[in-house]
Amino acid sequence: MMRGTEIISSIAWSSDLHPDTITELQEAILDLDRRAFGSNRTEVSAASAFARLEAFVRNCGSARQAAARLGIGPGFLSDIRNARRPMPDHVCRAIGLERRRIGERYLEI
Repeated sequence: MMRGTEIISSIAWSSDLHPDTITELQEAILDLDRRAFGSNRTEVSAASAFARLEAFVRNCGSARQAAARLGIGPGFLSDIRNARRPMPDHVCRAIGLERRRIGERYLEI
């Protein structure tokens, strides 16, 4: 049986869809996953965590504004977005996640 994160990663999203619609659909799939498996915290892959970060940047209007909201410099945000640095805990919390110490997995808050 596929879990929510596996379903999301297997979907080829149409370029016609607005990014906010994709985010809403992903959240709905993850919510159904939580309900089906009785967990109040869903495990999210690193790819999904980075997709959330990108949605956060889009919602802020620019990378510079997102960095300011996160309390980090634009260069540091660029390093995180390009996987040159790990996502710090406070950035994870800002996008609704908690980093697991084992592997590259994240938990929804």
